[in-house]
Amino acid sequence: EEMTVQEASTYTLNIKEKTFLKKLEEDKIKFNEKKVVDLTKEVQSLKDQFKNIQEVFNDYKIPTHNVNLPIETSKDTLLVVLSDIHVGAYNSEYSIYGNPYDQAELHKRFFTILTRLSNLPKTYDKIVVVNLGDSLDGYNEETTRGGHKLPQNMNNKEQVKVFLDEMLYLMEGLHELCKNVSYYCVGEANHCGDYGWLANEKLASIFDIYFNGDVESQIFDKFINHFRINDTTFICTHGKDNRDMFSNYPLTLDLKTESKLNEYIDYHNINTPKIVVLKGDLHQSAITYGKKFMYWSIGSIFGSSE
Repeated sequence: EEMTVQEASTYTLNIKEKTFLKKLEEDKIKFNEKKVVDLTKEVQSLKDQFKNIQEVFNDYKIPTHNVNLPIETSKDTLLVVLSDIHVGAYNSEYSIYGNPYDQAELHKRFFTILTRLSNLPKTYDKIVVVNLGDSLDGYNEETTRGGHKLPQNMNNKEQVKVFLDEMLYLMEGLHELCKNVSYYCVGEANHCGDYGWLANEKLASIFDIYFNGDVESQIFDKFINHFRINDTTFICTHGKDNRDMFSNYPLTLDLKTESKLNEYIDYHNINTPKIVVLKGDLHQSAITYGKKFMYWSIGSIFGSSE
């Protein structure tokens, strides 16, 4: 009552301003406290995951196998392309066609590959094995992208151990056919992601020890990479990465995919007489052609889901 209208208005405005600033400061403190809690939980979760993955690799014991395949001589390179092994994937006995899949079945399929290669009319002075990704079915019964539940018959540790054991068995057989063997693996895939990359890094270190440096290994860091054999460049990719891609590379080549791959070829100045793109992901086989390259979709070792 003692104030003028102007003084009362200014006084009221000051009170509102102080109240607003106080509320703003309280909200900022609450936000920061929540952020600290969230980050603490995330750090602990990452520590737990790292500890679990360390246990998987520390527990692995290198097995031995005797494959005993016949050996001859020649001067050619044999390319062995594997894709979508999906160790740990489970199919119900009530699925349409029936596709039982466990370690024994994977061992049988690798043995079939070795038998067919040993029966070829000639052998080779070099073998190159290419793994196009999704070696493991997933992590914690999901793809590493998350949100996609998967039926599995192995836990995380079992998937890694079975993958390492059976890949070592396959490589031993190939090494008996030819002492000069290389192993290339794409760096990203939508099912096993970085988990698959770690498993393949472990596999490469086992090859170094087991074969005394006879097997050259490259585990690529990226979703797409390339290597050269004689006059041909092979571009290898899973077909879908572990984080960013909304849609995968198609079964047969379309204009959009051809344009993307042409950009990759131009960026890396690839100018060999022949270029072949090797792609997995869709579990089906098909060959189509672009102007610069052959586009080869590779079938799956696992086969089909239910």
